[in-house]
Amino acid sequence: MLKALISSLNNEGIKSNSLIKQGFDYLIKNTKVYCIYSVKYEMSLEDFHDWFSKQYDYEFFGSYQKKYEFIDIIDRWYEFFLKNGTLTDKTQSLKSDCKKWYKENKDKDLKNFDRFFEAVKRSFEEANGVYDVVFYSVDALRKNKNFSDDRKSCYLKARKDYFKIISQMNAFYVVIYRNGKPVNRIWALLSTNKESILFFNLYGYQIKDFSKLFTASKEEFDFVRSPELNSRLGLYVNSGDWIKNKNANLDDFIYRVTCPSCGSNVYSNTLYISRSRLHCPSCIYSSYYNRYINEEESVFSEVLKTYIYKSDSVYSYYNKDFFPKINKHTSLKMVIAYNNDIENFDWVTESQVVYSSYYGYNLIKEQSIYSSYYGTYLIEISKNTVYSKFLNSYVDKNDKNLVYINGDYVPNDYVSVLV
Repeated sequence: MLKALISSLNNEGIKSNSLIKQGFDYLIKNTKVYCIYSVKYEMSLEDFHDWFSKQYDYEFFGSYQKKYEFIDIIDRWYEFFLKNGTLTDKTQSLKSDCKKWYKENKDKDLKNFDRFFEAVKRSFEEANGVYDVVFYSVDALRKNKNFSDDRKSCYLKARKDYFKIISQMNAFYVVIYRNGKPVNRIWALLSTNKESILFFNLYGYQIKDFSKLFTASKEEFDFVRSPELNSRLGLYVNSGDWIKNKNANLDDFIYRVTCPSCGSNVYSNTLYISRSRLHCPSCIYSSYYNRYINEEESVFSEVLKTYIYKSDSVYSYYNKDFFPKINKHTSLKMVIAYNNDIENFDWVTESQVVYSSYYGYNLIKEQSIYSSYYGTYLIEISKNTVYSKFLNSYVDKNDKNLVYINGDYVPNDYVSVLV
Protein backbone atom coordinates (compact mmCIF):
# COMPACT_ATOMS: atom_id res chain seq x y z
CA MET A 1 0.00 0.00 0.00
CA LEU A 2 2.84 2.40 0.79
CA LYS A 3 4.29 2.04 -2.73
CA ALA A 4 0.89 2.79 -4.23
CA LEU A 5 0.53 5.79 -1.92
CA ILE A 6 3.93 7.18 -2.92
CA SER A 7 3.01 6.80 -6.57
CA SER A 8 -0.36 8.52 -6.12
CA LEU A 9 1.24 11.49 -4.35
CA ASN A 10 3.42 12.26 -7.36
CA ASN A 11 0.77 14.42 -9.00
CA GLU A 12 -0.13 18.08 -9.29
CA GLY A 13 -3.06 17.86 -6.89
CA ILE A 14 -6.73 18.74 -7.27
CA LYS A 15 -8.36 21.93 -6.02
CA SER A 16 -10.31 21.05 -2.90
CA ASN A 17 -13.19 23.35 -3.88
CA SER A 18 -13.98 21.15 -6.90
CA LEU A 19 -14.14 18.08 -4.62
CA ILE A 20 -16.37 19.94 -2.17
CA LYS A 21 -18.82 20.58 -5.02
CA GLN A 22 -18.85 16.84 -5.67
CA GLY A 23 -20.07 16.13 -2.13
CA PHE A 24 -16.94 16.07 0.00
CA ASP A 25 -18.22 18.98 2.06
CA TYR A 26 -15.97 18.25 5.04
CA LEU A 27 -12.80 19.13 3.12
CA ILE A 28 -10.76 22.28 3.73
CA LYS A 29 -11.53 25.04 1.24
CA ASN A 30 -9.08 26.85 -1.03
CA THR A 31 -6.24 24.35 -0.96
CA LYS A 32 -5.06 21.29 -2.90
CA VAL A 33 -5.77 17.62 -2.31
CA TYR A 34 -3.17 15.11 -3.50
CA CYS A 35 -4.78 11.91 -2.25
CA ILE A 36 -7.98 10.89 -0.48
CA TYR A 37 -9.14 7.45 0.63
CA SER A 38 -11.09 5.63 3.35
CA VAL A 39 -9.80 2.96 5.71
CA LYS A 40 -12.10 0.43 7.43
CA TYR A 41 -10.48 -0.77 10.61
CA GLU A 42 -11.84 -3.77 12.50
CA MET A 43 -10.25 -5.18 15.64
CA SER A 44 -11.23 -8.68 16.82
CA LEU A 45 -12.95 -9.21 20.17
CA GLU A 46 -9.83 -10.91 21.58
CA ASP A 47 -7.53 -8.13 20.44
CA PHE A 48 -9.89 -5.46 21.70
CA HIS A 49 -9.88 -6.91 25.22
CA ASP A 50 -6.09 -6.67 25.51
CA TRP A 51 -5.84 -3.44 23.58
CA PHE A 52 -8.41 -1.61 25.73
CA SER A 53 -6.75 -2.90 28.89
CA LYS A 54 -3.40 -1.45 27.77
CA GLN A 55 -4.91 1.88 26.75
CA TYR A 56 -5.93 2.85 30.27
CA ASP A 57 -4.13 2.18 33.53
CA TYR A 58 -5.93 1.27 36.74
CA GLU A 59 -6.13 4.93 37.88
CA PHE A 60 -8.65 5.56 35.11
CA PHE A 61 -10.98 3.10 36.84
CA GLY A 62 -9.96 3.49 40.49
CA SER A 63 -8.37 0.09 41.07
CA TYR A 64 -7.30 -3.05 39.24
CA GLN A 65 -10.38 -4.93 40.38
CA LYS A 66 -12.73 -2.21 39.12
CA LYS A 67 -10.79 -2.05 35.87
CA TYR A 68 -11.41 -5.69 35.02
CA GLU A 69 -15.04 -5.51 36.19
CA PHE A 70 -15.55 -2.65 33.78
CA ILE A 71 -13.75 -4.43 30.93
CA ASP A 72 -16.21 -7.30 31.27
CA ILE A 73 -18.97 -4.80 30.49
CA ILE A 74 -16.96 -3.38 27.59
CA ASP A 75 -16.30 -6.81 26.09
CA ARG A 76 -19.99 -7.62 25.90
CA TRP A 77 -20.72 -4.30 24.21
CA TYR A 78 -17.86 -4.65 21.75
CA GLU A 79 -19.20 -8.05 20.68
CA PHE A 80 -22.61 -6.43 20.19
CA PHE A 81 -20.95 -3.56 18.31
CA LEU A 82 -19.23 -5.97 15.89
CA LYS A 83 -22.50 -7.68 15.08
CA ASN A 84 -24.80 -4.66 14.95
CA GLY A 85 -22.61 -1.64 14.33
CA THR A 86 -24.25 0.36 17.10
CA LEU A 87 -23.74 1.06 20.78
CA THR A 88 -27.46 1.22 21.51
CA ASP A 89 -29.77 -1.75 22.03
CA LYS A 90 -33.58 -1.57 22.20
CA THR A 91 -33.62 -1.51 26.00
CA GLN A 92 -30.11 -0.40 26.96
CA SER A 93 -26.98 1.35 25.69
CA LEU A 94 -23.28 1.48 26.33
CA LYS A 95 -23.77 4.89 27.90
CA SER A 96 -26.41 3.66 30.36
CA ASP A 97 -24.26 0.68 31.39
CA CYS A 98 -21.22 2.94 31.79
CA LYS A 99 -23.23 5.42 33.83
CA LYS A 100 -24.51 2.65 36.11
CA TRP A 101 -21.01 1.32 36.72
CA TYR A 102 -19.60 4.84 37.13
CA LYS A 103 -22.17 5.75 39.78
CA GLU A 104 -21.50 2.58 41.74
CA ASN A 105 -17.73 2.64 41.52
CA LYS A 106 -16.42 6.11 40.71
CA ASP A 107 -18.64 9.02 41.65
CA LYS A 108 -22.23 8.87 42.83
CA ASP A 109 -22.74 12.46 41.66
CA LEU A 110 -21.49 11.45 38.18
CA LYS A 111 -18.77 14.08 38.34
CA ASN A 112 -16.70 14.04 35.12
CA PHE A 113 -18.80 11.19 33.72
CA ASP A 114 -19.18 12.80 30.30
CA ARG A 115 -15.41 13.00 29.89
CA PHE A 116 -15.07 9.38 31.05
CA PHE A 117 -17.70 8.13 28.64
CA GLU A 118 -16.28 10.11 25.72
CA ALA A 119 -12.90 8.40 26.23
CA VAL A 120 -14.59 4.98 26.27
CA LYS A 121 -16.68 5.78 23.19
CA ARG A 122 -13.60 6.94 21.27
CA SER A 123 -12.00 3.58 22.02
CA PHE A 124 -14.87 1.80 20.29
CA GLU A 125 -14.70 4.11 17.30
CA GLU A 126 -10.95 3.65 17.01
CA ALA A 127 -11.12 -0.14 17.36
CA ASN A 128 -13.84 -0.46 14.75
CA GLY A 129 -14.53 2.42 12.42
CA VAL A 130 -14.05 4.12 9.09
CA TYR A 131 -11.41 6.80 8.68
CA ASP A 132 -11.08 9.22 5.79
CA VAL A 133 -7.45 10.12 5.11
CA VAL A 134 -6.76 13.28 3.10
CA PHE A 135 -3.33 14.47 1.91
CA TYR A 136 -3.44 18.27 1.51
CA SER A 137 -0.85 20.79 0.44
CA VAL A 138 1.06 22.34 3.34
CA ASP A 139 -0.94 25.59 3.33
CA ALA A 140 -3.99 23.66 4.57
CA LEU A 141 -2.53 23.93 8.08
CA ARG A 142 -3.38 27.63 8.12
CA LYS A 143 -6.87 27.05 6.71
CA ASN A 144 -8.04 24.09 8.79
CA LYS A 145 -10.30 26.06 11.13
CA ASN A 146 -12.32 22.94 11.96
CA PHE A 147 -9.41 21.25 13.71
CA SER A 148 -9.07 23.37 16.83
CA ASP A 149 -6.02 21.46 18.14
CA ASP A 150 -3.91 22.84 15.32
CA ARG A 151 -4.76 26.46 16.08
CA LYS A 152 -2.13 26.21 18.84
CA SER A 153 0.40 24.48 16.59
CA CYS A 154 3.96 25.71 16.94
CA TYR A 155 4.02 25.88 13.14
CA LEU A 156 1.51 28.73 13.42
CA LYS A 157 2.51 30.25 16.76
CA ALA A 158 5.89 29.89 18.44
CA ARG A 159 7.78 28.18 15.61
CA LYS A 160 6.65 29.78 12.38
CA ASP A 161 10.10 29.09 10.94
CA TYR A 162 9.17 25.38 10.93
CA PHE A 163 6.33 26.20 8.56
CA LYS A 164 8.76 28.08 6.30
CA ILE A 165 10.96 25.00 6.10
CA ILE A 166 8.31 22.33 5.60
CA SER A 167 6.68 24.51 2.94
CA GLN A 168 9.85 24.14 0.87
CA MET A 169 9.77 20.35 1.04
CA ASN A 170 7.63 17.86 -0.82
CA ALA A 171 5.45 17.62 2.27
CA PHE A 172 1.76 17.00 2.90
CA TYR A 173 -0.58 18.08 5.65
CA VAL A 174 -2.53 14.89 6.33
CA VAL A 175 -5.87 15.07 8.11
CA ILE A 176 -7.64 11.98 9.46
CA TYR A 177 -11.41 12.31 9.61
CA ARG A 178 -13.97 10.17 11.41
CA ASN A 179 -17.60 10.76 10.51
CA GLY A 180 -16.59 13.87 8.63
CA LYS A 181 -14.84 15.41 11.64
CA PRO A 182 -11.06 15.90 11.83
CA VAL A 183 -9.64 13.91 14.74
CA ASN A 184 -5.92 13.88 13.88
CA ARG A 185 -3.34 15.38 11.63
CA ILE A 186 0.11 14.17 10.78
CA TRP A 187 2.91 15.35 8.49
CA ALA A 188 3.92 13.21 5.52
CA LEU A 189 7.10 13.84 3.56
CA LEU A 190 8.31 12.36 0.30
CA SER A 191 12.03 11.89 -0.19
CA THR A 192 13.84 14.20 -2.58
CA ASN A 193 13.83 11.44 -5.21
CA LYS A 194 10.10 10.90 -4.55
CA GLU A 195 10.62 7.17 -3.98
CA SER A 196 10.15 7.03 -0.19
CA ILE A 197 7.77 8.46 2.40
CA LEU A 198 7.78 9.06 6.12
CA PHE A 199 5.16 10.16 8.65
CA PHE A 200 5.76 12.15 11.83
CA ASN A 201 4.25 14.46 14.45
CA LEU A 202 0.75 13.04 14.87
CA TYR A 203 -1.40 15.64 16.62
CA GLY A 204 -4.87 15.49 18.07
CA TYR A 205 -6.56 12.41 19.51
CA GLN A 206 -3.73 9.88 19.78
CA ILE A 207 -4.36 6.74 17.76
CA LYS A 208 -2.31 3.98 19.33
CA ASP A 209 -1.39 2.39 16.02
CA PHE A 210 -1.52 5.12 13.39
CA SER A 211 0.35 2.95 10.87
CA LYS A 212 -2.96 1.22 10.08
CA LEU A 213 -4.06 4.41 8.32
CA PHE A 214 -1.32 4.14 5.70
CA THR A 215 -0.52 0.46 5.29
CA ALA A 216 -2.23 -2.86 5.81
CA SER A 217 1.00 -4.70 6.54
CA LYS A 218 3.68 -4.02 9.11
CA GLU A 219 6.13 -5.64 6.71
CA GLU A 220 5.96 -2.48 4.58
CA PHE A 221 7.50 -0.05 7.05
CA ASP A 222 10.26 0.59 9.56
CA PHE A 223 10.07 2.66 12.72
CA VAL A 224 12.14 5.84 12.90
CA ARG A 225 13.24 7.49 16.12
CA SER A 226 12.69 11.22 16.61
CA PRO A 227 16.39 12.21 16.86
CA GLU A 228 17.10 10.50 13.54
CA LEU A 229 14.50 12.65 11.80
CA ASN A 230 15.57 15.79 13.65
CA SER A 231 19.06 15.40 12.27
CA ARG A 232 17.80 15.38 8.67
CA LEU A 233 14.78 17.66 8.56
CA GLY A 234 15.93 20.66 10.57
CA LEU A 235 12.51 20.61 12.27
CA TYR A 236 11.68 19.58 15.80
CA VAL A 237 10.19 16.11 15.63
CA ASN A 238 7.98 15.11 18.54
CA SER A 239 9.17 12.25 20.71
CA GLY A 240 8.04 8.86 19.50
CA ASP A 241 8.57 6.16 16.95
CA TRP A 242 7.51 7.35 13.51
CA ILE A 243 7.34 5.35 10.30
CA LYS A 244 8.92 5.25 6.86
CA ASN A 245 8.58 2.71 4.10
CA LYS A 246 10.84 -0.33 4.39
CA ASN A 247 14.56 0.27 3.78
CA ALA A 248 14.07 3.96 2.89
CA ASN A 249 17.31 5.93 3.20
CA LEU A 250 16.83 8.77 5.68
CA ASP A 251 19.49 10.85 3.90
CA ASP A 252 17.09 11.06 0.96
CA PHE A 253 14.89 13.30 3.15
CA ILE A 254 17.55 16.00 3.42
CA TYR A 255 16.25 18.96 1.41
CA ARG A 256 17.90 22.04 -0.03
CA VAL A 257 16.02 24.93 1.64
CA THR A 258 16.22 28.63 2.30
CA CYS A 259 17.24 29.40 5.87
CA PRO A 260 14.25 31.04 7.64
CA SER A 261 16.59 33.41 9.48
CA CYS A 262 19.12 34.67 6.96
CA GLY A 263 17.81 33.45 3.60
CA SER A 264 20.89 31.43 2.66
CA ASN A 265 20.48 28.30 0.54
CA VAL A 266 21.40 25.41 2.83
CA TYR A 267 20.60 21.77 3.47
CA SER A 268 17.93 21.04 6.04
CA ASN A 269 20.25 18.86 8.14
CA THR A 270 22.46 21.91 8.85
CA LEU A 271 19.65 23.85 10.55
CA TYR A 272 19.57 24.06 14.32
CA ILE A 273 17.93 26.10 17.08
CA SER A 274 19.56 28.59 19.41
CA ARG A 275 18.09 31.68 21.05
CA SER A 276 14.73 30.07 20.17
CA ARG A 277 15.44 30.62 16.48
CA LEU A 278 15.92 28.12 13.69
CA HIS A 279 18.98 29.08 11.68
CA CYS A 280 21.92 27.76 9.68
CA PRO A 281 25.71 27.94 10.14
CA SER A 282 25.84 31.04 7.92
CA CYS A 283 23.74 32.94 10.44
CA ILE A 284 25.01 35.27 13.11
CA TYR A 285 22.88 36.80 15.84
CA SER A 286 22.15 40.53 15.73
CA SER A 287 20.78 42.21 18.84
CA TYR A 288 19.96 45.21 16.62
CA TYR A 289 17.35 43.20 14.71
CA ASN A 290 16.80 40.67 17.52
CA ARG A 291 17.26 37.81 15.06
CA TYR A 292 19.84 35.91 13.05
CA ILE A 293 21.20 37.40 9.84
CA ASN A 294 23.63 36.20 7.18
CA GLU A 295 27.20 36.74 8.36
CA GLU A 296 28.54 37.36 4.85
CA GLU A 297 25.98 40.11 4.35
CA SER A 298 26.73 41.81 7.65
CA VAL A 299 29.33 44.00 9.34
CA PHE A 300 30.15 44.44 13.00
CA SER A 301 29.35 47.79 14.57
CA GLU A 302 31.50 48.66 17.58
CA VAL A 303 29.13 51.36 18.71
CA LEU A 304 26.18 48.93 18.70
CA LYS A 305 28.28 45.93 19.81
CA THR A 306 26.48 43.72 17.29
CA TYR A 307 26.13 42.89 13.60
CA ILE A 308 24.03 44.83 11.11
CA TYR A 309 23.36 44.30 7.42
CA LYS A 310 25.84 45.96 5.08
CA SER A 311 22.90 47.29 3.10
CA ASP A 312 21.55 48.96 6.24
CA SER A 313 24.88 50.44 7.27
CA VAL A 314 27.19 53.29 6.44
CA TYR A 315 30.87 53.54 7.24
CA SER A 316 32.11 56.58 9.10
CA TYR A 317 35.78 57.30 8.39
CA TYR A 318 35.75 59.87 11.14
CA ASN A 319 34.54 57.34 13.72
CA LYS A 320 36.23 54.34 12.09
CA ASP A 321 33.07 52.28 12.56
CA PHE A 322 29.88 51.07 10.88
CA PHE A 323 26.60 52.73 11.81
CA PRO A 324 22.97 52.02 10.89
CA LYS A 325 22.02 54.32 8.04
CA ILE A 326 18.41 54.74 9.19
CA ASN A 327 17.47 55.21 12.81
CA LYS A 328 15.29 52.17 13.60
CA HIS A 329 16.20 50.87 17.04
CA THR A 330 18.67 53.42 18.45
CA SER A 331 18.94 57.14 19.08
CA LEU A 332 21.74 57.39 16.53
CA LYS A 333 20.95 59.55 13.51
CA MET A 334 23.46 59.64 10.70
CA VAL A 335 24.06 62.71 8.54
CA ILE A 336 26.57 63.66 5.85
CA ALA A 337 29.25 66.17 6.74
CA TYR A 338 32.51 67.36 5.26
CA ASN A 339 35.44 65.50 6.82
CA ASN A 340 38.55 67.60 6.52
CA ASP A 341 40.78 64.62 7.34
CA ILE A 342 39.85 62.87 4.11
CA GLU A 343 38.97 66.08 2.25
CA ASN A 344 35.64 64.58 1.30
CA PHE A 345 32.18 64.06 2.65
CA ASP A 346 31.60 61.43 5.32
CA TRP A 347 28.88 59.87 7.47
CA VAL A 348 28.87 61.02 11.11
CA THR A 349 26.31 61.20 13.87
CA GLU A 350 24.02 64.20 14.04
CA SER A 351 25.50 65.20 17.41
CA GLN A 352 28.95 65.49 15.84
CA VAL A 353 28.13 68.18 13.28
CA VAL A 354 27.44 71.86 12.98
CA TYR A 355 25.91 73.51 9.95
CA SER A 356 27.85 76.12 8.03
CA SER A 357 25.66 78.61 6.23
CA TYR A 358 28.81 79.94 4.62
CA TYR A 359 29.56 76.64 2.81
CA GLY A 360 25.98 75.40 2.72
CA TYR A 361 26.69 72.01 4.28
CA ASN A 362 27.55 70.31 7.58
CA LEU A 363 30.98 70.36 9.14
CA ILE A 364 32.37 68.08 11.81
CA LYS A 365 32.17 70.01 15.04
CA GLU A 366 35.69 69.10 16.17
CA GLN A 367 37.08 70.29 12.84
CA SER A 368 35.31 73.66 12.76
CA ILE A 369 35.64 77.04 14.31
CA TYR A 370 33.09 79.83 14.72
CA SER A 371 33.46 82.99 12.63
CA SER A 372 31.82 86.03 14.16
CA TYR A 373 32.28 87.82 10.86
CA TYR A 374 30.12 85.30 8.96
CA GLY A 375 27.98 84.36 11.94
CA THR A 376 28.59 80.65 11.20
CA TYR A 377 31.28 77.96 11.19
CA LEU A 378 34.36 77.52 9.04
CA ILE A 379 36.76 74.61 8.69
CA GLU A 380 39.30 75.26 11.42
CA ILE A 381 42.44 73.67 10.04
CA SER A 382 42.44 74.71 6.43
CA LYS A 383 44.75 76.56 4.08
CA ASN A 384 41.80 78.84 3.35
CA THR A 385 40.75 79.63 6.93
CA VAL A 386 42.73 82.52 8.36
CA TYR A 387 42.47 84.94 11.26
CA SER A 388 41.75 88.61 10.59
CA LYS A 389 43.10 90.89 13.29
CA PHE A 390 41.18 93.78 11.82
CA LEU A 391 37.89 91.89 12.05
CA ASN A 392 38.87 89.93 15.17
CA SER A 393 37.39 86.85 13.48
CA TYR A 394 38.23 83.84 11.40
CA VAL A 395 37.55 84.34 7.70
CA ASP A 396 37.95 82.61 4.34
CA LYS A 397 40.91 84.14 2.55
CA ASN A 398 39.24 83.34 -0.80
CA ASP A 399 36.28 85.50 0.09
CA LYS A 400 35.91 88.01 -2.77
CA ASN A 401 34.71 90.61 -0.31
CA LEU A 402 38.05 90.53 1.49
CA VAL A 403 41.45 91.82 0.49
CA TYR A 404 44.89 91.07 1.88
CA ILE A 405 46.67 94.25 2.84
CA ASN A 406 49.39 95.13 5.31
CA GLY A 407 49.61 91.48 6.40
CA ASP A 408 45.94 91.17 7.24
CA TYR A 409 42.56 90.39 5.65
CA VAL A 410 40.10 93.26 5.62
CA PRO A 411 36.84 94.00 3.81
CA ASN A 412 37.08 95.80 0.47
CA ASP A 413 35.09 98.72 1.91
CA TYR A 414 37.90 99.56 4.34
CA VAL A 415 40.83 99.39 1.91
CA SER A 416 40.81 103.12 0.96
CA VAL A 417 40.66 104.11 4.60
CA LEU A 418 43.59 101.92 5.55
CA VAL A 419 45.63 103.08 2.58
